[in-house]
Amino acid sequence: MDSTNEGVPRQLGVPLDNYTLSAMAEEERAFWLGFLSLAKGEYDEARSSRAQRPYLPSAELVMKYREALAREQDKGISYCQMRQLEAIFNFSSKV
Repeated sequence: MDSTNEGVPRQLGVPLDNYTLSAMAEEERAFWLGFLSLAKGEYDEARSSRAQRPYLPSAELVMKYREALAREQDKGISYCQMRQLEAIFNFSSKV
């Protein structure tokens, strides 16, 4: 998910880029990489099926999203990829 994704603004917080991820503990980095990979897979699948936006996330993605929100809150950090995902997926229907 980059700055060209369907009009979603690029900078909405701290980017989860290589620099940010490299500063994280291994477990934290693994969580974010797994979460973002899952989200990208669901995003790609929804786009290819021409589903209507906002896309409905799987139960697994909702569970990971909730954990990601808790991690953000614990650290007092807002990651821009989270804000991008909130514009792409309809988490409110399942959260």
